[in-house]
Amino acid sequence: MAAYLAHYYYNLPFMSKEINVVKKSIYWASIEKALQFLLSFFVTTILAREIGPSAFGLVALAIVFEFLFLYLMESGLSQVIIQKKDINSTEINTAFSFNVVLGTLFTVVFYFSSDLLAGFFKEALLSDIVKIMSVKIFLISLSRIHVALLEKYFKFKRLACISVPVRLLSGIFAVYLVFSGFGIWAFIYYNLVQAALLSFALFLFSGHKVKFQFSTKALKDLLPLGIQFSVTRLLNTLSEKLYYIVIGKYFSVATLGLYQRADIIRRASSEEFAAVINRVFLPFFSKQGAISDSFNEYFRKLAPFYSLFFFIAAVSIICLSDILIQVLLGEEWSQASIFLKFLAVLGFFNALNLFLAMIRKSSGCGKELLNETIFERLIRLVLLIVLLGHGLTIVILGQIVGSFLAFIFRIYKIKNFLDLCFLKALKPFLLGVFLMGFVISALVGTYLFYYEYFNLLPVRFIIIFLSLFLALFGIKFFYLSEANFVVRNVFLKNK
Repeated sequence: MAAYLAHYYYNLPFMSKEINVVKKSIYWASIEKALQFLLSFFVTTILAREIGPSAFGLVALAIVFEFLFLYLMESGLSQVIIQKKDINSTEINTAFSFNVVLGTLFTVVFYFSSDLLAGFFKEALLSDIVKIMSVKIFLISLSRIHVALLEKYFKFKRLACISVPVRLLSGIFAVYLVFSGFGIWAFIYYNLVQAALLSFALFLFSGHKVKFQFSTKALKDLLPLGIQFSVTRLLNTLSEKLYYIVIGKYFSVATLGLYQRADIIRRASSEEFAAVINRVFLPFFSKQGAISDSFNEYFRKLAPFYSLFFFIAAVSIICLSDILIQVLLGEEWSQASIFLKFLAVLGFFNALNLFLAMIRKSSGCGKELLNETIFERLIRLVLLIVLLGHGLTIVILGQIVGSFLAFIFRIYKIKNFLDLCFLKALKPFLLGVFLMGFVISALVGTYLFYYEYFNLLPVRFIIIFLSLFLALFGIKFFYLSEANFVVRNVFLKNK
């Protein structure tokens, strides 16, 4: 799908010089992300079946705080290196050195916070887990700049050739450990070994030589925008992972384990696909300049199909959630399918917000991106607090509402940036959003009034095929010029 989108969108006349580069980049980024997900999902599914929801909940808690320290360590410098048109070796080395220094510092802080975290959640085993996982922060600090340089120069093939073997080897190691009786520690060592191997492989084979060199001037040039990007990512992470903390504290680690696995599957159908596309589009948009005819044209032509793709993905997950959980994880995890249905809708709106955030990042609008992110996270935090006493399902529904309101706010703010009125800025996404609402209404109506049919597998497949039909029907009547462009530049051009 990603390769198809690349072939379509980058055959625009004003983009002809970089068509092949970007098409190949999306192709290899898609392969790398797909194999990364498949390997990770396969390994963690085996581990989940063996160690159960409670153990997975403990690991999820440790990962929440690990992510917090990782984003503080990174300080947004890798994003700045990608976004900055001209970057010199001093700036690269300074960013690398700064990451390693902070990585060392936060490894120590995370290590000595282990007993505090274990006491807060009243889980003694969490202390040992945190102590071992803390080393991962230092290991990752060694690799972030290498990855940023490979993405900046569209070296996604090389990145795939480095990362995929590493994930395969670490996955084999994890499976061996879990069947050797290591239990939860198989998952812990899996994460640690993977980080170590990836950093080592990138140092050897990335093709970019970085060294410890620190320039105060370079840091002053990089850090302001980096902090804006970092705070934005940190707010996103804290908001998303805050649910893990709340569930682990106010419900149970077993409930957290169920939620975490549902969340992983949801992300695979939404944010992970968005990440594949956006990680290539970010350096490409950055080269186009903040505002240009090609910039606006690309936005109008990409967004409709982006929106519809994630609409279909969300509907498929909603309809097949029970089967996915049963086949992949077993009866012990069946309750996770309820969470997955609602999380799929949340993933749809999150993917749209990620696209709009990517537009902001590519033009260096760090302040605007930060303000929009603060607005989104405040709304979702308020809804979380208000709805917490009504159960986890209601909490997820509140987050869906919050993500939708944030999407509308981002459209309102970005209309001036793109020099469009509100409706024209919204139009590329409108069909996907409308169909998402229509399908949700149909599913709720079926559940309330025709429950005997709701759980029938043929009915679920009918809904998926109906969604595909409505999407194609809507393209014909609302995005005909874009559809004609696809036919001319993809199908007919290849004949």
